[in-house]
Amino acid sequence: MARQAEHRDDSTTSPAGRTPVMNEAVPVEMAVRARTLKLRTNVPEALVFIDSKLVGRAREGTFRIQTDARLVQLTAPTLGAWSIEPVSRRLSPVLLRTAPDTVEVELTFPYHYYINSAPYGAEVRVRTDSLRQVGRTPVRFAVHGSPASEIVLTLDGYREETWVPTTALWNRHVTALDPAETGSSTVLVTVDEKKRWWIDAVSLVVAGAGAATAVHYKFKADRRYEVYSQSGDPSLRPEIRRLDTRSAVGLGVMQAGLALFAIRMVLD
Repeated sequence: MARQAEHRDDSTTSPAGRTPVMNEAVPVEMAVRARTLKLRTNVPEALVFIDSKLVGRAREGTFRIQTDARLVQLTAPTLGAWSIEPVSRRLSPVLLRTAPDTVEVELTFPYHYYINSAPYGAEVRVRTDSLRQVGRTPVRFAVHGSPASEIVLTLDGYREETWVPTTALWNRHVTALDPAETGSSTVLVTVDEKKRWWIDAVSLVVAGAGAATAVHYKFKADRRYEVYSQSGDPSLRPEIRRLDTRSAVGLGVMQAGLALFAIRMVLD
């Protein structure tokens, strides 16, 4: 009985009946104090979530967290983020309660690549620190750490091609290989992903203009039809048909713009 009483004096039990926590292990003032999270990543514009709550962008560098925080997660900020999985790190309760005021966490996104060729079946090698084979076209793969400095495609009977990708998280390269005559040549191609976003912007602008045109001429046609239904003037009928035609053209332009934007989202 004396030992049991002595044991109860050295520990406390939570109201929920969880495992006792020694008072000496984690002082109360240290357990409730907030910490500073220092975050490092390769994507400064990534969105930062702490326990599913958005707290800012990674470029801010430091964030205040409570000692009961459990998960830090980053999501990519680009339009193609749906194809890039978030990166996360679970936080240790013991670390948060016993660590100094600043806790450092590093979360880096892998770099994704999609390579295809005509004809398909070309061997694909990627160079980071060294040159290694990753498969044959069409192939999709990810590189962790530093981005690929070059990607080499080789196929019997065709010239070797070397592609220099960007440092974007998502890179796509589709090429037509040149038939080999004598020897081998290297073709350097640099693709800037940012140059392709203007297509999305133009498609949305076209869709918006088409919608505005369709609505404008439809309203005018409806007003003319109201006048025609009251007056019965046959001279109004050609004008109504002309306005309806213009409205239909605007609607078609809007649909084409939206279709182009949707196709771009699927391909990217």
